[in-house]
Amino acid sequence: YGRQVYELVYDHDLACHPIRELEEVDLSAGGIFNRVIRHLEQDAGANASRSFLARTFEIISDDCVLQPEVAERLGVSVATLRRRLNEEKVSFRDLVLQSRLGQAERLLLKGQSVAQVCEQLNYSDIRAFNRAFKKSKGMTPAAFSRQALRRSDASGLSESVHSA
Repeated sequence: YGRQVYELVYDHDLACHPIRELEEVDLSAGGIFNRVIRHLEQDAGANASRSFLARTFEIISDDCVLQPEVAERLGVSVATLRRRLNEEKVSFRDLVLQSRLGQAERLLLKGQSVAQVCEQLNYSDIRAFNRAFKKSKGMTPAAFSRQALRRSDASGLSESVHSA
C-alpha cells in the first residue's frame, strides 16, 4: 500500500528452545519496545566485530545476490560495499561465485546430477557451470562426484571391516 513495513525474522531452531521465565517483566508496549531496541543494539555490536567480508558472504549465502539488496541489508551504499570489499581484496562477483560453488559441492555430495545442480543454481548452460567449477576446484563436477562417491564407498567398506 505504499507504506513502510517492518519485518520480524527469527531463527526457527532458536525459537524451539524453551523460554525461561523472568520475574517482573514489563509487558507493556514500551517495555517490550525497550527490550527489542536493547537486543538490536547488542546484535549490532556483535555484527560490528565481524569482518565486512564475512557479513557480506553470509548475506550472499542466504541467496541474496544482488549488490543493491546486499548493500541495503548491510546499511551501506553500493559504492561503499564495493570499496569495503576492495579493501579486503575481494570482489562481489568472487563472493557470489564462491557461494554458488559451495552450494554446488553440497548438492553434488548429496547425489544430485551435474545437470540438476546446474539448473538449480541457475547457470546459463552446463558448460559454463563445468568451466567455473573446474577453475575453482581443479576438476569437473562429474569428477568431483565420482571422487566423493569412491570416498564414501571406501569409508563404508572400512566401517564394515571394522565392525566384522
